[in-house]
Amino acid sequence: MNMILFFKIILTLFLAVAQEENESGDGRNSMALGMGPILPTNISGVDEIQSSWHFRYALAGSDGVSYELGYQHSNSNGVLWRNISLSFKNESDVESLLVQLYAGADYTMYEVDTALESLDRDTFGGHVGSAVLIPLSGSSFFRSDMKFSMKPGTSLYIGFGFEKRFSASDDADDDN
Repeated sequence: MNMILFFKIILTLFLAVAQEENESGDGRNSMALGMGPILPTNISGVDEIQSSWHFRYALAGSDGVSYELGYQHSNSNGVLWRNISLSFKNESDVESLLVQLYAGADYTMYEVDTALESLDRDTFGGHVGSAVLIPLSGSSFFRSDMKFSMKPGTSLYIGFGFEKRFSASDDADDDN
């Protein structure tokens, strides 16, 4: 399946479901950008730690559940790795930290082009993960992620980055 077409379909479904839920939710949305290694296991042609970056966009739903769309990219050690994920996440306060637990579906595309082998694979899978957010100032946070993915093989992503929160009501106030 063409990656751009698949991404458009997932994005359209994500925005439709999240917008409907956001009308009844608390209006808190967020964007996060980070980087960190992918630790692959039992993935054909991928046997080295992959450096990567990720982008996440979350829309708040009802009852504290948020919907998060993510994109992860790596191009190292002869492997081009791209992952699109859709997660359901829940967040709770622990002392002065915010802790998130999330789970969802993945679509992973990877290409291996080394002297020993050449592969081009696309596969669906799933993931579970957690994140810890440390408040920096106002609506900005330092974010630490740990995401365990199944298919292809298994992989563990350990990421660090920043998250910025905003609410839908802030956008409406800016228009007035």
